[in-house]
Amino acid sequence: MIQLTPPQFQKSFSFSKAEKEFMKLNHDIKNEDVLSIFKSNPREQYERLVQQIFLRQQAKQKFPSLYQHPDVFYPTSLSVEQSSSEEAAKFKASLFQGKKFVDLTGGMGVDSLYFAKQFQKGIIIEQNIELATISAHNFALLNQLNVEFGIGLHAEDFVNSMNEKSDLVFIDPARRDKHGGKIVRLEDCEPNIIQLQERIFEFTDHILIKTSPLLDINLACHQLKYVRNVYVVAIENECKELLFHLEKNYIGDYQIHAIHLKENSVDKLSFWNDGERLAISNLSEVKKYLYEPNAAIMKAGCFKSICDEFNFYKLHMNSHLYTSEQSIKNFQGRSFEVLNVLQLDKRKLQELIPDMKANLTIRNFPGSVADLRKKLCLKDGGNTYLFATTDFLNNKILIHTRKMMSSN
Repeated sequence: MIQLTPPQFQKSFSFSKAEKEFMKLNHDIKNEDVLSIFKSNPREQYERLVQQIFLRQQAKQKFPSLYQHPDVFYPTSLSVEQSSSEEAAKFKASLFQGKKFVDLTGGMGVDSLYFAKQFQKGIIIEQNIELATISAHNFALLNQLNVEFGIGLHAEDFVNSMNEKSDLVFIDPARRDKHGGKIVRLEDCEPNIIQLQERIFEFTDHILIKTSPLLDINLACHQLKYVRNVYVVAIENECKELLFHLEKNYIGDYQIHAIHLKENSVDKLSFWNDGERLAISNLSEVKKYLYEPNAAIMKAGCFKSICDEFNFYKLHMNSHLYTSEQSIKNFQGRSFEVLNVLQLDKRKLQELIPDMKANLTIRNFPGSVADLRKKLCLKDGGNTYLFATTDFLNNKILIHTRKMMSSN
């Protein structure tokens, strides 16, 4: 019999008024300050508080809303690291709403916290008893009471006993092995969603899977059933996670969405996998403007469809740099005005850039940035941007540019 419990306060995870004042006064301590703190305060009494201060520092940018609440208790540094950011959690929760959701791998509970705002009720399963208990405690103090917790339950056990319909099942399989090493492949993660998916579809029509951004999208879609949408989520131009939306009995091509979350907006570029596969890129010499897609588009693999979307030309099939005669506003990546195109000519480069100071990027070009910078005697920085790449005639070229103010 599966036992579920409501969110509950735990005295062991609560702070007294004096403890909260101590954490507030010492919110910016560093590692080198710890010994002096323990000299003037009993270590056994203050060690927990010092640990919470460091965890709050870690959480400040990742969970700004939680950080504003002085009573939130943080589990471990690894839990904070592995949790979705507040921005990513809000995004994935915005994709669904309904009567009931199930989170099979609750963890610290950030994703569930935002799903709970979109659904009438939810069930959160977490096999780590202490982690689940902390999460239940935080839900209680945040007054998010429309959920129940399966504390200490394994996802497989809950799935095998489940018989009540849910509108959404969310799962974020653990991506570390027994030795703490990172895992990428779905079949190596715990729980094994490939094995569980058929059983889960007996009580839901929608599954959302969060995975490592390193996972091969096409391979995962081949291993999973009924894939309808794939979301590539990036924050500050760094790919953070992949989301696979499975819809029961869905047959057809899947759509890939490159999502770039910014402070006050979301950049989104969507395309069909088959459409990308069958698309043909128009190649061209370098034109007036140069464009470098953001990390979400690069991971999504939207290398040919992007040409149709923005009326771009590609410099080379493998370069993933784009060009046009027109300036494209609000492009999802970096935009540059082309000043010159030249061969690897150090003397000519010095004429164009007298101080030999430039930001250097390599795309489809042999060697590394460090090697080329040394060869050309370039210093890093400044307002000049150089791209070393291969053009459509297979010539190795340098593109001398300046960044456009309207680029992201």
